[in-house]
Amino acid sequence: MGGHRRRGTAVLLAGLAALSLVSCAGGTGDMDPIGVAGDADAVPEEDAVPEARMDWIFSDGVLTISGTGDMPDHTEADPPPWSGLREEIVSVRIGEGVGSVGDEAFYLCSALEEVSIPGSVARIGDGAFAYCVALTGIALPEGVGSIGSGAFRFCTGLTSLDLPDGVSGIGNYAFQGCTGLTEVSIPESVETIGFGAFERCAGLTEVSIPSGVRDIGGSAFYGCTGLTEMTVPDGIYDIHGYTFAGCTALTSVTIPPSVIRIRERAFYGCTALTSVEMPRELGRSDLLVDMLFPGAAASVIGEEAFAGCVRLRSASVPADAQIAEDAFPPWTVVTRRGQGSGP
Repeated sequence: MGGHRRRGTAVLLAGLAALSLVSCAGGTGDMDPIGVAGDADAVPEEDAVPEARMDWIFSDGVLTISGTGDMPDHTEADPPPWSGLREEIVSVRIGEGVGSVGDEAFYLCSALEEVSIPGSVARIGDGAFAYCVALTGIALPEGVGSIGSGAFRFCTGLTSLDLPDGVSGIGNYAFQGCTGLTEVSIPESVETIGFGAFERCAGLTEVSIPSGVRDIGGSAFYGCTGLTEMTVPDGIYDIHGYTFAGCTALTSVTIPPSVIRIRERAFYGCTALTSVEMPRELGRSDLLVDMLFPGAAASVIGEEAFAGCVRLRSASVPADAQIAEDAFPPWTVVTRRGQGSGP
């Protein structure tokens, strides 16, 4: 790696996104500016969108990116210009003025250990750090407002995560398969947790979901086998299918009065679950013994919501609850308050 120095320049113009990598003697490369041809197509100066310009230099394992505006988004078919260095990049330093980390910018950078992100960055793109298996931690600045789909997917070396206040949404599969992650701090600003956001984070033992969250996607915590307890915040109306399925160490769940529907297999295979307190509906678990739905409003308990809860002997639900025929195991005595027992 020592002695190799690579540089690139990217220019993005309104209505045109194109990157061109030109190989030069001595192992250097440039991304040349792409212009708009023809005076007839020129954008009037007063309406022109400011250019976003990125420069990059790689030396001794360190990739330094500088410029202004949003970093270009990339795909597998259109990788970033430093993609040939993925196994050599150990450190990434992003300069102040860069507005975002582009989609798949550092996808598959398997040697990446540390990242420096400036306060000017407002978005972490889809798959931006996916499969960066050597990354153990990352400090996100206060300006970050969204974390894209699969942004840190299968970053198996990531052990802790402190999301900054200001993040409003955690994308689908954002931290899927981060098996080394043991603790997550989610700020009050977060409103949505995407589908499969923390799926198969087997090392995760504790998650505090703030009161501002209004939607937790299906399979969000699927297969989090180290998670022992969960409090669903008041304001959640729907617990989607498989949200907590396969959480085999989960022993306690608290469900708020706001919940009106628990969908199919929401707690499927939660073999250690022994205590559930909730106001309207409930999910499914293997070691669940007793269940109380405190609320009096109508609730819906979906198909096989608690299938496989081998220790679930009784469930107390509101009188007007709508319960799928196979929501509970056949040995569970379901009591509708004021109506005796039975489904």
